[in-house]
Amino acid sequence: MIIFNEEDVVYNMPIRFWEEKEPIKCIVKKRQETSEINVKESSQDSIYVYSEEFGHGVYVNRKSLFFSKENCRKAIELYSKLHDLYSKDESDKIVESVLSNGSL
Repeated sequence: MIIFNEEDVVYNMPIRFWEEKEPIKCIVKKRQETSEINVKESSQDSIYVYSEEFGHGVYVNRKSLFFSKENCRKAIELYSKLHDLYSKDESDKIVESVLSNGSL
């Protein structure tokens, strides 16, 4: 469990993290305790923050928030690599199917 306190500065991964590489600075607007993060499972926790990107308060999924800007950059890089790996895996399967059957 982690506690997000009001006025904590946190950094959010952009929605299109594979294109936008810069973390978005946010300020926590409402104190909240969250559950532990599991990489393979979705987080049901949303944190209410003031987002510099939107210029107003928004709820952000806990899984995309980091207390460290540098750690957020590392996460963006890792998620981008995973995004690329999924794309490559799917395109390899499509090419294999076309070459062997002549169709998808």
